[in-house]
Amino acid sequence: MAFEGTFSSLISTNPLEVLCLPFLTAVVILNTKYKRRRRGLLLYLLTALCFVVIEALLVLRQSYTLAACGLALIILARRMCVPAITGGVGSGKSTLAKLLVEHGFVIIDCDAINRELLLPGSLAYASVIRKFGASIVLDNGEIDRNQLREIVFNDESKRLQLNKCLHTYVGLRVISDIFKYRVLQWRRHVVLDIPLLYNTPLVLLTSPVVVVTAPIEDRLRRVDSRETKIPRATFLNIMKVQVPDKVLVTWGDIAIANNGSMESLAEMAEDLASKL
Repeated sequence: MAFEGTFSSLISTNPLEVLCLPFLTAVVILNTKYKRRRRGLLLYLLTALCFVVIEALLVLRQSYTLAACGLALIILARRMCVPAITGGVGSGKSTLAKLLVEHGFVIIDCDAINRELLLPGSLAYASVIRKFGASIVLDNGEIDRNQLREIVFNDESKRLQLNKCLHTYVGLRVISDIFKYRVLQWRRHVVLDIPLLYNTPLVLLTSPVVVVTAPIEDRLRRVDSRETKIPRATFLNIMKVQVPDKVLVTWGDIAIANNGSMESLAEMAEDLASKL
């Protein structure tokens, strides 16, 4: 009886907190069972926390302005979550992203951000030159991306150095772009095109995650057809350090096998656009 009285008192005095407990428990259980590390787990937690804060502010008779700020945080948390497309080199993820543009999507291209960071005057430019030397600088002042690629994908320590140098800047730029498109411009359809998403902090801002896969022969053929060709040895080294397709498919939310024609990929892009 004492327990029932205490529980009833808890519900009557803190109703929202009690409601949040089973909600959070269900989220954690589903996350563990279905491996949904994304699907807004961080956003769900922030949402529940904001509800608790709002209720506490009202109970304590604090300013309703503070409660409104809590509600704004909930909306912000929801807006800062976008779908992501990821996959290995030559898988066709960027081609899929470009096809989504035809359906009204805005693409945040992490490869393009990486290229911008290697231009003179960028935030990471001086740091990269300090780590890898002036020999990677071309006559026009730009960093030779082909030479840098050869260095980092033939030396694991160098690759980790470059990742450490660039990833912070890339992450900040991605967050800034998501905020610009989803909050300031209030765009509905925004997609993140990112090659390295697995087990990175940015995964907390993405849902669902679309994984694009392709046979190694198709991937090599696509890489060979690019204007800036990658030597076969370098391509194989890149594949060695990237997460295997099998792991990505299990980890992601939606898998797209890009092993057919361009027309087939366009049809899959149209179907994907209706789901995002």
